[in-house]
Amino acid sequence: MFGGARVVRLLLFALALAGGSISAARAASEYDVKAAYLYNFAKFVDWPASAFTTANAPLVLCVVGGDPFGPALGAIEGKLIAGRPLRIQYITARDGLGDCHIAFIGALDTAGRLQVLERLGSKPVLTVADTPGFATQGGMINFVVADGRVQFAVNPAAATRVGLTLRAYLLKVAIVVSGQG
Repeated sequence: MFGGARVVRLLLFALALAGGSISAARAASEYDVKAAYLYNFAKFVDWPASAFTTANAPLVLCVVGGDPFGPALGAIEGKLIAGRPLRIQYITARDGLGDCHIAFIGALDTAGRLQVLERLGSKPVLTVADTPGFATQGGMINFVVADGRVQFAVNPAAATRVGLTLRAYLLKVAIVVSGQG
């Protein structure tokens, strides 16, 4: 699926995102790595100015549904992204999604995931999940674990539809897919 050079770039990208060493990366759990990726995804996505209420409003990462991360998101909460502090918010699938800039859609069935995507509509919210097929169903980033490594697929068209810009570097290290659901 990936060439050797691409695997090395993905590993370097993950390490750079996590700010850790190779030995730390080996010891990291799957969700520690995914948390680091979420933080770094935010660095490579541009939101329209209208997505924020003020110039220094926080960037809000919402965990929708079940929380598979445990304490892993605590390591990134409060870090700055483009001058904005990252705030973590845990919500149920029925809660409002109005404050979210990134929505990690946790353990929901297909109907629940699609309902969240529908509720978000054209809001500039980066949608991420680790459920098979999420990016081809209209989600933007889909974590994939292959050969014991966390990788990700990106649906650039889904991001563009809501006014988000995925930077070239993110696309360069991702599996690029298409689909609307």
